[in-house]
Amino acid sequence: MKQVLKYLKWLSIGIFLALVIMLCIFYKKDIPVFELKAKYAYNDSKFMDIDGQSVHYRIVGNGKPLVLLHGTGASLHTWEQWTHLLKDTFQMIMVDLPAFGLTGAREDRNYSIDMYVDFVNKFTEKLQLRQFDLAGNSLGGQIAWEFTTRFPQKVHKLALLDAVGYPFNKPVAQIFRLAQNPIMAVVMKKITPRFFIAKNIKEVYENDNLITDATIDRYYAMSLREGSRQAFVDRSNQKQFDNSAAIKTIENPVLILWGENDKWVSPDFAYRFHDDLKNDTLVFIKQCGHIPMEEKPEESAAIARAFFLK
Repeated sequence: MKQVLKYLKWLSIGIFLALVIMLCIFYKKDIPVFELKAKYAYNDSKFMDIDGQSVHYRIVGNGKPLVLLHGTGASLHTWEQWTHLLKDTFQMIMVDLPAFGLTGAREDRNYSIDMYVDFVNKFTEKLQLRQFDLAGNSLGGQIAWEFTTRFPQKVHKLALLDAVGYPFNKPVAQIFRLAQNPIMAVVMKKITPRFFIAKNIKEVYENDNLITDATIDRYYAMSLREGSRQAFVDRSNQKQFDNSAAIKTIENPVLILWGENDKWVSPDFAYRFHDDLKNDTLVFIKQCGHIPMEEKPEESAAIARAFFLK
């Protein structure tokens, strides 16, 4: 018994020293939002107050209003290529969701799906959008379909790009598992190596050759925005509720657009959406991962254009 206690003692000391060393090597302080705005805000960036929070958004192009919602860890920048490809046809409205991008953390630390649906409703009402097309990727996809179940009259057509919303049948991505570990959650709020962010980006792309240093730098910088690491931990530990039964109630036309090599959200989920939805079109993009609008912008934008204009 004494040997076991001695072993545990030295193991604890070893873990503590390893954490201290990691902290010394990889510690990164938060980046003030004004520094990020100077580098990553666009000339046409706008800010709107919602629930006491300064919300970053953009409106690009002319035509039918199309609201675009990004996924976890991303920002409205993820739709950059679509703005160039579709601005002649759509008025694209992109927003940094709470916890992400230049919008950042909420004071109440509430990142439930209900909060996000309420947020999108307030955002679109302030823009006086009575009806619009809606598209979302990953987390943004779940927010988009949940919004549609509650405000079907506001959504003309809906596009789900590698969306979440069904219970996972396998462990979630490593970054979320780490954030759910009490010890690692503390570490993640202080230690964020750039190579760790690069690793996650490589997981959501199928073709690593398409990932630029500028892309990694942007994702990395946004992750260090003041308050955002705490927000990521808070959101990862938010209690999840399975509302997938509501998907069957959606009668709006839906495009299910999926990267066939998605390692984060299996293409199996695309078929689940296809089975549950009443009026949908299912399209897979070959040699593509979790974020088609970044990895395959021309192909994904063309598919979206055809769907929304049909």
